[in-house]
Amino acid sequence: MLNIESVLEYIRDEIMADSERFEILSDEHVLDTKTGVKLHVYDDWFKMTRDGETIATMRDFDTGIEQPIIWQIKGLITDPELMEQKKLDYMPMIKERRKVLSDLFEDPEPVNYEDKEVVTEVGTTKYIG
Repeated sequence: MLNIESVLEYIRDEIMADSERFEILSDEHVLDTKTGVKLHVYDDWFKMTRDGETIATMRDFDTGIEQPIIWQIKGLITDPELMEQKKLDYMPMIKERRKVLSDLFEDPEPVNYEDKEVVTEVGTTKYIG
């Protein structure tokens, strides 16, 4: 078995060297043209797939050494200005999510699972094209 840390380091180093083996598809996706493995490096999640099948997820890289390498890869494939903006927006986004969660529990809107009819949405805006 190969050392997984060394595999991730290899991927990172090859991307850094602009290797033809690793094709950067977007700021979230990299394709290894030799193995067919696709890296999906989102802002808060990571997984590897091949032919649409999940091979590994972020939880499989909990050694404390491997995840930082994955986030280095994310930094290499994402526009530096976009990365800086995401860092600036991160805490306000987290605070907003926490507020939404808090509000749901502070002022809950009951859900009636026994209703068998579709109900028209309340407080909506009419679509005009």
